[in-house]
Amino acid sequence: MTYEPTLRQLKCFIAVAEELNFRRAAARLFITQPPLSRQIKGLEEALGVRLLERDRRGVSLTKAGKRFLEDARVLMRDSREMVRRVNRQEQGAKSRVYLGITTAVDVSLFARIEAALEERFPGAQVRVERQISMRLLRDVNRGLMDAAIIGLPSHTAGFAVEPLGDDPIVACIASHHRAAKKRNISLLDLQDGALFWFARRLNPRCHDHCQAIFHQPRSGSRIAITFVTV
Repeated sequence: MTYEPTLRQLKCFIAVAEELNFRRAAARLFITQPPLSRQIKGLEEALGVRLLERDRRGVSLTKAGKRFLEDARVLMRDSREMVRRVNRQEQGAKSRVYLGITTAVDVSLFARIEAALEERFPGAQVRVERQISMRLLRDVNRGLMDAAIIGLPSHTAGFAVEPLGDDPIVACIASHHRAAKKRNISLLDLQDGALFWFARRLNPRCHDHCQAIFHQPRSGSRIAITFVTV
């Protein structure tokens, strides 16, 4: 017995198709792998075709999966626009502007942003919220937020992204450290020390990106780091 796919199934499929990894797709959707697998299985049963191939080498799209991915993206984009359109009609004159700012940046850099938004959108309800990047993206995707200032790398597939600037990596080292007299230091200067880092669950994509840099081959190119002595 066939039935129509749900938006949840489409969202799960798009995540797996873009990540080509069930673990990363589950983290992106804030769920565990078993319910994600059930959603994909239900979608394939609803369509009567196999969309993904799974083996020891990983996950890949079938020919039908590649074609269906484009259609699924269109349907999800149309559904989000439908929700936004209804919200705008419901709000009427009571317009709102909700902006998120990642906790990964110094909030003082955006001290005047709320006042600027109120000036740009007179009469609108303005709210600026601080949160980690992956939760900001989730809220934007759900239509709970209009835009967000996030840290990269993040799961930005399907979003319009405009780079605002670069934030240097800062190493806090003791003033008596052998590298303290240098203006810029390399990871090679810190290879014998302990690394105190944030928990991966707080920002998986940024965590993995930085870990890849920290654990690059020691013979690789030098990476300059601005430092602060303590």
